[in-house]
Amino acid sequence: GSIPMRDIDVASEWEKERKAGSMQWGIYTPKDQFIGTTGLFGHRDIYRSWEFRILIGHPDFLGKGIGEEATRMVVDWGFRRLNAHRIWLGLNEENVGAFKCYSKVGFITEGILRDEIWCGGKYVNALRMAILEGEWTSTG
Repeated sequence: GSIPMRDIDVASEWEKERKAGSMQWGIYTPKDQFIGTTGLFGHRDIYRSWEFRILIGHPDFLGKGIGEEATRMVVDWGFRRLNAHRIWLGLNEENVGAFKCYSKVGFITEGILRDEIWCGGKYVNALRMAILEGEWTSTG
């Protein structure tokens, strides 16, 4: 991604996002091991729209359903507690695992941003996905 990943930079980004009104949570194992973050960012009041983000940084916990569970919890919280109408996200088109996760939760692909992300020494496409309030109540 484009956000700096040094601990001091992450702490600074979290503080900046908190002050902007973002909702952020840590992701922990049952043994209280911190493995990632998730949240709703960039709230646009007039549109009742939020951007969803998640990062599980510990490779031992990828592909275990933790991301899907966290995504469901945050999306549910956004619609039920924040009165969101739309929750959207962006992802690297090559991240098949994330795409499957978001699709299972109910996100729908809305478009492709060509050469949007610089990753692994090359530009790759980004997908834009979203889920609307009415879609969540019918599937969530």
